[in-house]
Amino acid sequence: MRRFLRLVLGLCALFLVTVTGWGVDFKLTNGDFYTGYAASITDDGLVVRLEKGGFSPRVGWGRLSQETLKEIAKDANSPAAKLAIPFIDKTQQERQSEPSAKKMVTVKDVPRVQLPTGKQKFLPALGTPVGLLILFALYLANLYAAAEIARFRSRPVFVVVGVSMLFPIVGPILYLIVPDDSSGGESTEGSGAVASVATPTAVEEKKPAPGALGVAGHGKAAAVDHGPQVFKRTDTTFDRRFFETKLSGFFRIVPTDGDRDKVLVFRTPKVDYTARRISRITATEIHLQLLQGTTEVGVQFDSIIELTVRHKDAK
Repeated sequence: MRRFLRLVLGLCALFLVTVTGWGVDFKLTNGDFYTGYAASITDDGLVVRLEKGGFSPRVGWGRLSQETLKEIAKDANSPAAKLAIPFIDKTQQERQSEPSAKKMVTVKDVPRVQLPTGKQKFLPALGTPVGLLILFALYLANLYAAAEIARFRSRPVFVVVGVSMLFPIVGPILYLIVPDDSSGGESTEGSGAVASVATPTAVEEKKPAPGALGVAGHGKAAAVDHGPQVFKRTDTTFDRRFFETKLSGFFRIVPTDGDRDKVLVFRTPKVDYTARRISRITATEIHLQLLQGTTEVGVQFDSIIELTVRHKDAK
């Protein structure tokens, strides 16, 4: 009975050796080898259970010799064979016997941009996207120039810009070269004021009779001798041009006979100023010499609510 059990155990051991391993020696490419049976098989290699006990480190498939790989690949149905076959080197005869399946590469023509033929002319070039972009930029520059010209010429901005929209380039040029009627009249008035100061005797000779209308330094600012002139912010733009044209006589250190007895009354939100002359002026501010004393004050243009030119004794 004991002999029979020993026979059965021997056959089982032989069966285990046949199932779990493909030989006893696992040779490596560097000449080393492990004797035992394959215990663990993965994509990274295998672990050999040594006959003397223990386990070897995991051996990669690339480190196994060609002889060992071929022994493993003999059992085509085992998972280890599928992992070992890619690492087996093929002979020259085996390579020549394999059919060469060459992949045919089909070269396809790509779509190309059609280039213009012949010499490109100026007008057709404006129809291209770049030409349209340049025209749009010039149109915006035309409107911007129209707005600046309107401010420079004291013209209605919306009117000038509207005309420039309908007539690009031509509109801004026309408003720029056409003289301003008001500027011509004011310049005439200013020259009349200078002439009156240059020849004071002529002014005295042409001095109007009491009750008549007379010129007080310039034509449009003329009024009755003792009648006040009132300029309100709602009707007048107070700026440097206004004071230099309408009130040029008050800039003189020695006033003319027409402005000698007149004063300027500036009404502001905080205080009213009564000045006898304008000492100096800037782009945003006017400096006044007050009637009482020699004090000089500065008044911003945007703070002037009302300006009155009257006789110094009038109330």
